Amino acid sequence: MVANDLISPGAFDAGLWQGLIPWIVAAGVVAVAIKTKSMLWCCVSGIVFYIVLSLV
Repeated sequence: MVANDLISPGAFDAGLWQGLIPWIVAAGVVAVAIKTKSMLWCCVSGIVFYIVLSLV
């Protein structure tokens, strides 16, 4: 996840759900970071959250 995904001017052009996915993933990663304090688990969880939400 990079800041460009969160603050992209055209993020919501493809629809509300596509624009919210990066924000939901970021919130999930923050929760994992607070819980584990591990960069590895933050990276893994971010990838997993993004893939799962993209499939929904």
